Amino acid sequence: MHRRTFSRKTLGIPYAIFLLLFVAMPLLVLVYYAFTNGQGEFTVMNLVGFFTNPNTLGTLFYSFGVAIVTTVVCLLLAYPTAYILAISKWKSKTVILLLFVMRCGSISPCVLPR
Repeated sequence: MHRRTFSRKTLGIPYAIFLLLFVAMPLLVLVYYAFTNGQGEFTVMNLVGFFTNPNTLGTLFYSFGVAIVTTVVCLLLAYPTAYILAISKWKSKTVILLLFVMRCGSISPCVLPR
């Protein structure tokens, strides 16, 4: 029986397709609509309107605030936990690590208390 082996390039193809479809293409569409008007002509008025409207600026600053707070909370929780798990000599360390990973596999159990 012939054993099939896959190279790194072959295994990277699905990732590359996913990356193109769900990251690169939406970014290109976003940039296109940011720099064109309704008739498809080049303009920077969309960006000027975005950065001069107080509602959109408030939303932008709120988003940055949420991102900063989330990052700080994650750092304050994750680094001590990782350090304790790294230096511990517990026999059940793998089980504890697995519980952390399984608990955070879905966003809702991590964010919402039970």
